Amino acid sequence: MAGGYVYRKLLLERILDELRERPVVLWGPPGFGKTLLLREVARAKDLPYRQDWSPEAGVYDLKKPPAEWAAGQLLAMRRKPDVPQNVLLLGPEALAFTEEEAREMNRHLGAGRAWRRTWERLGGWPLLLRRAYESGAERPHEEPLRSWLKSFLARLTPVQRQTLELLRLAPSEQAAWRVLPPQELDTILARGLALPREGRLYLLPALANYLKETTALPPLREARRLLEAESEYGSREVALEGYLSYREPEAQKVFMEVAPEWNRSGEVAKTIGYWERLKEMEVDPAVYLPVAEAEYLSGRLEQALGLYRYAAGRMEDDEKLTEALLGVGTVLVRLGRYEQAEEAFSRAQVHATEPQRRRAEASLGGALIRGGKYEQAARVLRRASAVTQEAGQAKVEARAQHNLGIAYHHMGLMNEAIAAYRASLALRRDAPSLERANTMLSLGEALRLVGRWEEAHQVLRQANEVAEASGEYRALGYSRINLGDLYVEAGWLEDAEGSYQGALEILEPSQDRYGVGLVQLGLGRMYVRAGRPREAFWRYERALENLEEGGSSAELASVWISQAELLETQEALELLERAGAAAEKVGARRVALRARLETLIRRLPAIDPAEVEGAAAEVLALEALPFLLEPRYAPVWLSGYRSGNAGALVFERLVHGWGTVRFYTLGQDRVMRERAVEFFTRKEPWVLYALWLYGPQDADELAARVFPDAKNPRKRVQIAVHHVREALGDDWICFYGGVYHASPLPGSWWDAAVLDSVEESAERLPDWASGAVKAARKVLKRGDLLPGSPFGGGGHTLYF
Repeated sequence: MAGGYVYRKLLLERILDELRERPVVLWGPPGFGKTLLLREVARAKDLPYRQDWSPEAGVYDLKKPPAEWAAGQLLAMRRKPDVPQNVLLLGPEALAFTEEEAREMNRHLGAGRAWRRTWERLGGWPLLLRRAYESGAERPHEEPLRSWLKSFLARLTPVQRQTLELLRLAPSEQAAWRVLPPQELDTILARGLALPREGRLYLLPALANYLKETTALPPLREARRLLEAESEYGSREVALEGYLSYREPEAQKVFMEVAPEWNRSGEVAKTIGYWERLKEMEVDPAVYLPVAEAEYLSGRLEQALGLYRYAAGRMEDDEKLTEALLGVGTVLVRLGRYEQAEEAFSRAQVHATEPQRRRAEASLGGALIRGGKYEQAARVLRRASAVTQEAGQAKVEARAQHNLGIAYHHMGLMNEAIAAYRASLALRRDAPSLERANTMLSLGEALRLVGRWEEAHQVLRQANEVAEASGEYRALGYSRINLGDLYVEAGWLEDAEGSYQGALEILEPSQDRYGVGLVQLGLGRMYVRAGRPREAFWRYERALENLEEGGSSAELASVWISQAELLETQEALELLERAGAAAEKVGARRVALRARLETLIRRLPAIDPAEVEGAAAEVLALEALPFLLEPRYAPVWLSGYRSGNAGALVFERLVHGWGTVRFYTLGQDRVMRERAVEFFTRKEPWVLYALWLYGPQDADELAARVFPDAKNPRKRVQIAVHHVREALGDDWICFYGGVYHASPLPGSWWDAAVLDSVEESAERLPDWASGAVKAARKVLKRGDLLPGSPFGGGGHTLYF
């Protein structure tokens, strides 16, 4: 018979080749021809054949793993051993005959096409188990497989047959060894009738499919112990599959335990997939809750709302009814139906237990925010935060602090918002990634609005990474919106467009009108910066369409202000008046301030001191740094020189330096953060200023302009860029498209830029602000631009 193995040429060649480098183990149940393979290799290589292990090279037919593994040894055993990585394992799938090999063997044995003769001569196993691994196993009624399976099952003892039948449930190994008879289970595994895979025991496909076609599942009374052990010690998903196979009501209990875990870990498809099977049974209304959550997390808001409402209408238990109502309110907020959401959260407070009541209060605060009732929301959320802190409800307190930050955010109180967001993050150190992402993206936006641009960029990039890890559509979409807003401010328009388009692809399919409206608003502002006003106006119209249904008055006012920038003066003033009134009505102070400033610059020089003083006082109260550093608003702040105390203070900050980073370049060369920034040499920042003054340049242009006398000017530029990034941060100089790019990041103050704004504003100031330009020049004109630099001198023209 050994000579027949010449028809297994490829397998033999592989074994002989591998033996040169490492040991090879053949494992599988009896009948796979392991012994014949051993003898064939022993004959071909002139090696000894042994049944007792020794450290010498040879072939070994063993009952248990050897003491050590040595190269040049071919070993055979019935059970799969634990081996080091350098040992090659060849199991049943590798040892069983392929159909082509079987045909060759047929011809060798003179059997022609008679499969039965082949598997009878070979003991049945190699050919039949090979077919059990292949697609033909899906049709186990075909001969000769059916006859063999039938006769084989008839030879099993009752206990073996019962054990085999229970393995149809594909239990985990932990549960199987706890409940099933160990001797019978060991026999089944040794004979290869069931195989371990990914922690579970699976019958051979042919055997499983044959039993499925010919035999009902074992009675539930026999399977219950296994399923209970599975739920407790093994996999609850496997237990759920088992109970569903019997249409057993216990499946609902297991589903309620495991589905929330799937939702938290981003495996919502599992929740929805098992729900499709579970809903064929009569289910408890509480089962709808995790399914509704999964639909919500997938962005299917209307489906989620329908499920939550169905559950709420049929709940008798107050605690579960509260959960359903909280879900209803949360989805309604996302759909922009804020009054309905407030009603749902208020109902939840009536039925809530004490811990749930604080959650309902925090959620109500969120709905009030989205409805534009910011001050009311802040009162509710401050109370909720204080009570939950006393009660030690860290998770609810984190949510209340997050929503309180959003309320302050809309009220324009950015420092208070930042503090609330940071308090929420501190409470969410061990929270799911989704919760942290939502707070981080709000924190990043708040940091941007107070001019802490670099910190905002870092936080928002982290938020985007966490959102991607969570897989939740809203966190991912909104993190990209906020990054887009950041990039527009910095003038990184390609990055901004990519970020907005990515957000749009996520939020549009989920029908998030609020998010889509914010994307369209951001794209409009981006197109204005790009000099494409028609496209900008079209985007603003799309923003209004979405925000009129999904946004608040504050968001609508923001769109109107942006539209006003593209309109003629009178039409713009009317729209700005409307925007300011809407923002003030809901307490959106920062939006109202922007409307006021846009109005003032259009009315110049016909403005009065009281108007400027009021705007200056609001800038100081809100610490609205970007408004102070916006060149368009410079005439207003210069007029503050004569408007009153608040105006004078804003004027002082404008001309003396107020920003996250301050660049003093007139008559000196100094960069300040909290303290002076140290560069490697005084010439390093010249590269940065050259890009600010003359626009994007390649290395050769920069070298010719900044280091014309250097021995290796290109290398000198690269070193200077590295040192600037090292001193200030990577965002200050970027390289793409073959050229270097840089402009002062938002929130930074540069005396030369302020002086340019002063000169441009000189003719626009009101008469009562006389002396303002002269006073500003006195402070700012300390000398030439960057004295000693290759581009210094009395005059200068800024690129941006």
